[in-house]
Amino acid sequence: MITVEPGEKDKIHSETRKMFRPQPEKRTLSGDELRAQKQLVVKIIFNRKSHAREEGVDVVRSIIEGFPASSVSRLVEYLNIRQNEMLRLLHITSATFSRRRKQGKLESVESDRVYRYTRLAALATEMFHGDGEAARHWLKSPAYAFKGETPLVHAQTEYGAREVENLIGRIQHGIPS
Repeated sequence: MITVEPGEKDKIHSETRKMFRPQPEKRTLSGDELRAQKQLVVKIIFNRKSHAREEGVDVVRSIIEGFPASSVSRLVEYLNIRQNEMLRLLHITSATFSRRRKQGKLESVESDRVYRYTRLAALATEMFHGDGEAARHWLKSPAYAFKGETPLVHAQTEYGAREVENLIGRIQHGIPS
């Protein structure tokens, strides 16, 4: 028979709880994963390859200066959706987009939205181990976590985009969502 001293029972109980409490795994991207993600973002936005010497590309400055208007078309092509659907997600009217194409650049707010969707596309592609087709399918499929909304629709705001990023992280770590 095992005897437990008074007060020791609480200590044993707390130790048992610590032992069986799932600890969230902190996963950082490897250098290769970060480079692959950055290369996809640069390819979609600027239509060129990212080189090692461009590691310090200032995304914030590029967003403020405005992405090329053609980045919207490349994002449409990558996501395989209709342009008018992408413009609706970006909150850009077709008349405004026509003006931006003539000017050659988007405004900073519009560039920020394009970057948001490009980043989600890169994260989803990484989640599917580089399978862009599976990532596109997932981004366009209704998600239970978003009450039947697709991740693309849910990401129309910065807050919604963060929720999509969090869902991707939970899926990558095997956390039920």
